Amino acid sequence: MDMNQQIRLMRKALVLKGNDEWIDWGNFLIWRRKFEVYSGVDCSSFYGKKGVFQPRAAAAVLDRHLVSPMHFEAGKRYFFGSLVA
Repeated sequence: MDMNQQIRLMRKALVLKGNDEWIDWGNFLIWRRKFEVYSGVDCSSFYGKKGVFQPRAAAAVLDRHLVSPMHFEAGKRYFFGSLVA
């Protein structure tokens, strides 16, 4: 698994396609669970007060991560940002 590629795919899935419609993100919420466990990044802000998915908030979290120094080696396992042997 390449978590860096998954993060880029997650971010790409959150691009507006026009008229305030979001691209169908299909597996986005499954990807989010993997991202949260791998990175340790709190993804609770992906959801509003009533549990409604907030694409702009999710995009902001992913953008911050993409410019961070934390990157994952493909094929390695991580738990909350730490390499698991």
